[in-house]
Amino acid sequence: MWKKSSFLIFLLTILVLTGQVKAQIVTTSARNQLPQNLITSVLAGSGVVMTNGQFNWSTANISTDQIGTFTNGISFTSFPFSSGIIMTTGNIAVAQGPNDRTNYAMNVTQSTTVRDPDLQALVSAPLKSTTALEFDFIASSSSFEFEYVFASEEYPEYVCSQYNDVFGFFLTGLDPVTMVSTTKNIAVIPNSISALYPNGMPVAINSLNSGMPGGSFSSSDCISLDYSQFYNDNPPGNPYMQFDGYTVALPAGADVIPCETYHMKISIANVNDNTFDSGVFLKASSFNSPEFEVINNYTLPSVPYLIEGCNSSDLELKISSPAVSTVQVDLVLSGTATEGVDFEPIPSTVYINQGDTSVIIPIIPIADNNTEGTETIIINATMTICGIPFNKVIELEIIDHIPTILTSYDLAVCQVCTSLTAQIAQSMPGLDLTFHWSPVDSLDDPTAQTTAANITQSSVYTVTATDTLGCGSNEATVNVLVFQAPEPLFTYTPDKGCAPFIVSFTSNTNPHSASLLWNFGNGETSTEQNPTVTYTEDGNYTVSLTATVGQNCNQTLSIPNAIGQADYPIVDFSYLPTNPVNGEIITFTNLSSGNNIVSYLWNFGDGYTSSENNPVHIYYVEEDRYFNATLTVTTDENCISKKGVPILVTDNFNFYIPNAFSPNKNGINDIFKPYITEAGKYTFSIFNRYGQTVFETHDILGGWDGMQNGKKCPPGVYVWKVAYSRTAKPNEEYELTGEVYLQR
Repeated sequence: MWKKSSFLIFLLTILVLTGQVKAQIVTTSARNQLPQNLITSVLAGSGVVMTNGQFNWSTANISTDQIGTFTNGISFTSFPFSSGIIMTTGNIAVAQGPNDRTNYAMNVTQSTTVRDPDLQALVSAPLKSTTALEFDFIASSSSFEFEYVFASEEYPEYVCSQYNDVFGFFLTGLDPVTMVSTTKNIAVIPNSISALYPNGMPVAINSLNSGMPGGSFSSSDCISLDYSQFYNDNPPGNPYMQFDGYTVALPAGADVIPCETYHMKISIANVNDNTFDSGVFLKASSFNSPEFEVINNYTLPSVPYLIEGCNSSDLELKISSPAVSTVQVDLVLSGTATEGVDFEPIPSTVYINQGDTSVIIPIIPIADNNTEGTETIIINATMTICGIPFNKVIELEIIDHIPTILTSYDLAVCQVCTSLTAQIAQSMPGLDLTFHWSPVDSLDDPTAQTTAANITQSSVYTVTATDTLGCGSNEATVNVLVFQAPEPLFTYTPDKGCAPFIVSFTSNTNPHSASLLWNFGNGETSTEQNPTVTYTEDGNYTVSLTATVGQNCNQTLSIPNAIGQADYPIVDFSYLPTNPVNGEIITFTNLSSGNNIVSYLWNFGDGYTSSENNPVHIYYVEEDRYFNATLTVTTDENCISKKGVPILVTDNFNFYIPNAFSPNKNGINDIFKPYITEAGKYTFSIFNRYGQTVFETHDILGGWDGMQNGKKCPPGVYVWKVAYSRTAKPNEEYELTGEVYLQR
């Protein structure tokens, strides 16, 4: 039973100790190591070359436990470093926790004659146990820096006492300003430069502390109590570290001349006695001269990647100080993106010229309108400065994008433009757009695709768009053409008539250049300046004229009942005799009435017409027949009225010829002639018994008086012949013959 209990106690002890090791500061002595190996493998960072490492003024293997390495457990979060070099005034193991003693020292064997004069110059009391690490270095740039923590068992009891353990970082070399070789302590409190301390106040127990004197010491004996913000108290029982107090991570560094050799001495010592140890922790890999910096100057600052057809990057490779000679930078490309297809070619070598601090490499993605997913450009950049090689791998991403394209156009408006719209030819699906109109005057929302406006004069507006990625569009132009509304005016003549009649229209529109559209009210339209229209139906017509300038600036003048119907004349007439016979003269009397009568046209129905007001006419018939006599009356407004009257013409044709006559001039039967009502063609002939023509006439009223050539014809029997045609049928001839007795 006892054996089991002892075993469990032993096991728990092992577990507790193991946990403490993982949580606390753990030191490892550098005894038997070369100082050069320690500084290059632990302290050295980038941008520097360290040589001639020494410990306590010797390049040989370290023979003491005053220097080594440390690691920090994961639980000691208030301590800023995870590993590095530790230097103490005694054995470095003094640093390991827990903090179970108020004063602790682990003395080491050391020659008391080895003292640091630079460190001694910082305090008036004598130095005791001293630890010094030295090396030469070359920086690739104009500055260097490393980080450290100062810790001591002198905290907090001996603040403001003569036990002011001291340390210093002494830089020796050319001052880049004065170009004079100097030695200065760079282990100084941040922002502590003053007239007394032109390089800054050295870090020590009596200068950087909790702000309170320790024990019974007076603040008047302190260098400063003003920098407590840089101090951490390590309370008793803290399992992680033995030192009673320690600083925050402090920077140490200086400006130097690139490629120039400098000497650094890191020294710490007890003052007055070796009763309480102090130490300095140097952060691993923190001794750096700034490497070259990679700055991605994206043209869209808020977008840290490349977008096809949208942005680019001026990739800047920047060193911290002007190059003392030309620096060659070699670039090796890889990644999923293809050079020359997905991005513009990148040179394989670029140069930072002497005196310059950077080189710019344009990285320009190519818009290929292919969906490829995210592609990468990997650039392996290498350069050598002051013999120090540098390398960085730079990775950039390219994403697909469809650029926004806006369309320019002309916008013709009438009087005032009330809205503007950006016309999108293409854009990336799923991305919202913000628009940027210019100028913004007269616009309600200059960031909207369609914005209300109040534009009263012709103006040119530009618009661009930005999608939610920040990618911009082309600049489109909207040419707003503001037209003043035209004034349609017109005249016409005549303003009335009877169908069909022609009306001539004349435009007096202002401006004369306006395009016209006539509507004549009868279904016909015209775009001519001065059209003519034939109205084929009677009625009243409303006429309108629409004048347009630009594309849609128009105004219409409409005149109701502009074209009216004129009055028709009243036609009437009479004729006498009312019962005419063949060949009888008929007198027609015009009884028509109306305004502005300009013509009369009589049509007698037998092929004859007359334009007289009151004409006369004779009808010829072979039989009783009706003729439709019409009168057409026309006014100056083309109003035409017509009236027809049927007229019955009776055929009273009669032929009679006597068989004897006595031309003795007694007034009785003196002339021999036929009695015929009418004839078209007519020949009346007399022949003697010898067949000779004694008399002939074509006048139906003419007759023979018994004479021939002025002489009386002897009594006797003579032969007569009548050849005639009827007026109604002039091509049909008739012939009659007979005898007549001439008696004297």
